[in-house]
Amino acid sequence: MWRFNRNSGDWASISTEGVMEKIRAGQDAYAYESLGDGACLKPDGSNPDNTYLSILEQATMENCDTNAKCKGYSQSTGCRGAFLFYNEQGSVIGGGYPLKDSHTWKRARCMKKRLDWKFKVLGYGKCVRADGSEPTYEYSGDMTEMAAREKCAKDSQCKGFSAGRMNYKGILFWKEGNLKAGGRNHAWKVSYCIVKEGAAAAAGQQSAPAPAPPPPPSVQYRNLGKGKCRAANGGNLRARWVSRGNSNAIRQQCTDNPHCGGYSASLYGGGLLFLSSDLRGGGSSWGRCSCYVKR
Repeated sequence: MWRFNRNSGDWASISTEGVMEKIRAGQDAYAYESLGDGACLKPDGSNPDNTYLSILEQATMENCDTNAKCKGYSQSTGCRGAFLFYNEQGSVIGGGYPLKDSHTWKRARCMKKRLDWKFKVLGYGKCVRADGSEPTYEYSGDMTEMAAREKCAKDSQCKGFSAGRMNYKGILFWKEGNLKAGGRNHAWKVSYCIVKEGAAAAAGQQSAPAPAPPPPPSVQYRNLGKGKCRAANGGNLRARWVSRGNSNAIRQQCTDNPHCGGYSASLYGGGLLFLSSDLRGGGSSWGRCSCYVKR
């Protein structure tokens, strides 16, 4: 890449944003349906042509998305590795034998490309309204893009999504149509704007202002004293680490997460979201934090 651009002086074109803006825009994408463990077969029970690639599932979906002959795939449940299955005349069914005799392939599933669950990749950045403002959305913190495609395809209220990529997690499910890609001005976790067919904004069109959402319910917290929160029953406590953000940002993340019962924010940035409603104070000292519990 250095050799390619060393004389051009166009450093923006080799930044993360520059590279991501130039790929995938305009491509079709599909949701995939699990047909159970084992390889994919043709509808007559015969084995389809296939190709093996040493890639992760995100790249596997994108390879199958862009190949009209590809009607499904199976992904290793361990390290890299996937088989793409081809059938020019039809689709695929499940029920094939495991593709390899190893524990990472015994649970590999046949993932069928659903041609009726179709999306369009509009470009880099979060989706925005035609006027550039942010649409209403639903956030999921731990979902993969593979699961997000299926969820959005099945939900009539979902018009598209933006998924965290390159080791980032999180999905924004957009609840409005008339969308476009926000570009680097709306960059979020190296994501793209991916919408259902018909949910893109027409060229030059300005969206009507969305109705004001109802005010969120007031969430209050009680300070249970210095130290981290702990489980009231003395057992293990599930927590999610947030690597950055001040106390207000950590509190907002807990407020937005229905599974979060409280939090402890480090004075030095970041914090812990405790995924339980049965909390008490008095935990170990950490980052000069306190235990805050939702009322």
